[in-house]
Amino acid sequence: MKRTPAISGPGTVRNAIEFGRDPLGFLDSLRGGGVGTVQARFVVGPTLHIVLDDTLVREVLLTNHDKYHRPDILSSRTDALTRNGLIQSDGALWRAQRSRLQPLFGRDRIIEYCDAIGAVTEDVTEHWLDGRSFVDDSSGREGSTGTSEEGRTGDGRRGSPAAPPSSPDGSTPLRVNLYEEMVGLTARVIARTLLDRTITPAETRRFIHATTTVADEFEVSPVTLLRQLLPTPPAAEYRRAITEMHEWADGVIEEHRRAENPPDNLVTRLLEAEQRATAGGSGSGGSSSATTGEPWAPNLIRDEILTFLFAGHETTALTLCYALCFVANDPKVAERVRQEARTVLDGERPSWAHLQKLDYTERVIRETLRLRPPSWAIFREAKVEAPLGNHRVREGDFVLLPQWALHRDRRYFDRPEQFDPDRWEIIEPSSTPAYFPFGAGPQACIGGQMALAEAQLVLAAVVAQFDVDIDARRLDDLRPAGVLQPRGGMPATLTPTSE
Repeated sequence: MKRTPAISGPGTVRNAIEFGRDPLGFLDSLRGGGVGTVQARFVVGPTLHIVLDDTLVREVLLTNHDKYHRPDILSSRTDALTRNGLIQSDGALWRAQRSRLQPLFGRDRIIEYCDAIGAVTEDVTEHWLDGRSFVDDSSGREGSTGTSEEGRTGDGRRGSPAAPPSSPDGSTPLRVNLYEEMVGLTARVIARTLLDRTITPAETRRFIHATTTVADEFEVSPVTLLRQLLPTPPAAEYRRAITEMHEWADGVIEEHRRAENPPDNLVTRLLEAEQRATAGGSGSGGSSSATTGEPWAPNLIRDEILTFLFAGHETTALTLCYALCFVANDPKVAERVRQEARTVLDGERPSWAHLQKLDYTERVIRETLRLRPPSWAIFREAKVEAPLGNHRVREGDFVLLPQWALHRDRRYFDRPEQFDPDRWEIIEPSSTPAYFPFGAGPQACIGGQMALAEAQLVLAAVVAQFDVDIDARRLDDLRPAGVLQPRGGMPATLTPTSE
């Protein structure tokens, strides 16, 4: 087998700089060229194979998934965050964790979760109808100082936009940072469904700060690449944010330990597994208990709580931000979503009973995940020498599977740059290998179905009650970190609609 062809260009340093400076633009320059894989050779470190063919995506994630594992990228930072969580663990430890937690995401549980999603969504929209930000619980109307375009943006900067115009029916527009509002909503859903906990506005603001601080640390840039070559300690702000999150998670665990009848949730299941795994002798770093053979690792429960809190809430929040931006800038789509939502919900709190009837809303979410996938790329590292199509990768090589490029490749999607929810009337997502917003194979996102349900219900409830105004340019000003975030947040104006 041959080595993967290298990217053409004057040299490896330029490849590294171009990818680090503009990773999305770099990937855009590669797609649609009919090449299955290209190779980036940086000055030092592992070779990077960029996969641009849907059959090779299946090869890495399904057929030969056992030959790859999650790479140890920026380990000093990822270890500090959630070293042994489900997203970062591998091997026997990962298999044990997946088996323990899979029942929490079955159909019956998702039906229950939809009730919590509906309740939190109703709380958010009632805040907005009352002229208050959900995150700051303060007015965001003209002349106020709530979370708005005049307040914090997603990266902490401040701006001074013009006041929103009055609506034709006299409703007063509400200005918010939609990114923060959606992070607040989805974080509260995760806390209620998986932890049986109602988080406070102050805790919500801490999560928002931690989320943006983590993104600052992991944003792909030339500096990030240099950290791989010349390891440096994490930023002080990042360390402070992680310490705060660890303390918060430890408090949740302690509450569950003290409870006489703890609820059947993520923490309780992990505490029971810890007791089984450590009975008669403890294992660490993924090693097994001598008594039960069940793998365990230090701080696993804390790491798992933060894994689901960070990974479980922000990806859905981002999906909602981008979906609302697409809807806000396409009147025909907005009208179809609104009419369907009003017919299906009929003024009721969103629930599982409504979900199956929100057909067009589901297609809008599917299309949003195609064009603006929060998970913009999947990284893998070869554990052994492995085939990749007609080529091979060496042990230690990195493989990049970019949803950003494949979801917008004309070989797999007609008019790939156009937002067209109706394409999903014809295309079946599960049988389209080039479409993998939640990954694929054994390590696909465990909460993918819950995320889809939440996004549909929230989108329907919001569009049914509000006209949303967002600058379309927010869809293009993005920063690829661990997830694809809108740079500077998502300033939006919400105007209550009349029936």
